[in-house]
Amino acid sequence: HSDGMIFHYNKVTITKPNEYGVMAAVWQEANRARLYNKYPASYPQLSAFSDTPEIMISMSYDYGNTWYDPISLNKAEVAQLAGIKPMWVYPANQVMSAGLHGSFKLGLLFYDDYTWGSSDMFGRPPNYTGGRVMFMELCRLEVPNQEQLHEITPITVSAYPNPFHNSLKICFETSEQTQVKTSIYNIKGQLVKTMVTQFLTKGSHTLDWDGSDDYGRQVAAGVYFVKVNLGAAAYSHKLLKLN
Repeated sequence: HSDGMIFHYNKVTITKPNEYGVMAAVWQEANRARLYNKYPASYPQLSAFSDTPEIMISMSYDYGNTWYDPISLNKAEVAQLAGIKPMWVYPANQVMSAGLHGSFKLGLLFYDDYTWGSSDMFGRPPNYTGGRVMFMELCRLEVPNQEQLHEITPITVSAYPNPFHNSLKICFETSEQTQVKTSIYNIKGQLVKTMVTQFLTKGSHTLDWDGSDDYGRQVAAGVYFVKVNLGAAAYSHKLLKLN
């Protein structure tokens, strides 16, 4: 409770960005517990944290370029964690999304340590009583407003010739350097081709699509959509491929 928690659990895990560039950084902290246990007379207001590890989560909405102040999940302040000491926290691979301007959901797997010191499910008698593996989802991680996001807005997103036979050019503009992901989807919403995922400089950009999928095969005639993700913003444009 003095320094072991900070030493043993000093591990930060960062999720992969989802399709909107949303990421989560997750780590453990016990500084409030350390302060109370080492200096109880100086920090009496932290008595509720005497045996309370904390899950810290910071969110990014622009592929990790900007991170927001972390939130803390702990049994002293979060009713859903009453009586639970979450340790060894692992986040899901990605943040699940309900849409660009909707809410997000983050899955977390952790070990509930009954006595804060157990090394396995059965504890270490006579001092430790073990623990259990638990899973939870943190919902309603709201996206910041547009000013907070510093959203990168393209001037245009277009493609020509459209309709096309075997090849076309995809054009868009960025107002500053940003992470860009461009993909082709069929009318069923299935990913057909990943064009580019990289940082691009401010200005006009043109990508060529030869009508092939990710395996180099020519796609059939029909309706397709090009989706351009610029930072935290996403835009799409309808395409029509002819025989």
